[in-house]
Amino acid sequence: MCEQSRKQGIPIVLSGVLPNVENVLLKAKFDELLGRENICSHINLALERAQQIVKTTVK
Repeated sequence: MCEQSRKQGIPIVLSGVLPNVENVLLKAKFDELLGRENICSHINLALERAQQIVKTTVK
């Protein structure tokens, strides 16, 4: 799903990622696929990131 979304130019932002889950994601190199900035520990951070994405992609 992540690769298909990336190919289509659709960013994925993860929210509520707990530290132990984040460690697993980083070891599996998901940060290289999603972008480290798209792995968020809290919904507010994920919403801020989503707003940044919208601002840079909507013309």
